[in-house]
Amino acid sequence: MDSFYEICDNSILLLIASMTGHLVPDSKLYNKTLLNPLNEKFLKKMKIFTQGKGTNAYAFAKKGMIMLVEKEVGKFAKKNTRIITISPGAVETPMSSTDASDTSVIETFVKNTPIPRMAKPIEITKLLQYLCTEEASFINGTDILIDGGITSHMKYNKIF
Repeated sequence: MDSFYEICDNSILLLIASMTGHLVPDSKLYNKTLLNPLNEKFLKKMKIFTQGKGTNAYAFAKKGMIMLVEKEVGKFAKKNTRIITISPGAVETPMSSTDASDTSVIETFVKNTPIPRMAKPIEITKLLQYLCTEEASFINGTDILIDGGITSHMKYNKIF
C-alpha cells in the first residue's frame, strides 16, 4: 500500500479481493497478523493459520487486502484518493471453465448461489467502471461483494 500511496494523488485505487476473504473467521490474532504483513513472523503465523494449504492462504490474503483498505482509507484521503476492494464470487473465465481441474467444486458452488450462475466478466467490469464515476464519489474504504448472494447464503445456512 505504501508504494501506491507514494504515487497516488486525486486517484481511485480499486483492488480485486474475493468473496473467500469474507469466509475467514474474525479473530483478534488473525486480524492483528493480517494488518502487519511486513512483520518478521508473518509467514510463520500464516503457515499455521492456513495449515499450509494454498486455498486457505488465498482466502487469508484476500481478507488481509480488505482489512488494509479499511485501515488505510484515512491516510489515502489526505491525497484525495479513494480506495475500494471488490469481492467477486465465481466468474466465468477460462480458469473456471470445464477445462478446470475440478468442475464439481464449481458446480456445487453455482448450485448453492441464490442467483444460480457465475458472474459474467462484464458484470465485474461494469462495477469497476461505475466506481470510477462521479456518481460513486462517496464510496470509499469499503469492500463490495459481487457474488450472487453466496457469501450471505453460506453464512446463514451453513453451506459447505
